[in-house]
Amino acid sequence: MGHSTTNFKVIRYISFSRVGEQEQRLFNLRQTLYITD
Repeated sequence: MGHSTTNFKVIRYISFSRVGEQEQRLFNLRQTLYITD
């Protein structure tokens, strides 16, 4: 049981970090758009 919960935490962490990367890219994109505007 402890092993499966650890795997779940790892999967959750990986998916969360991927979402964070996408948000960071969108944020950087917005910043550059504001600068050009």
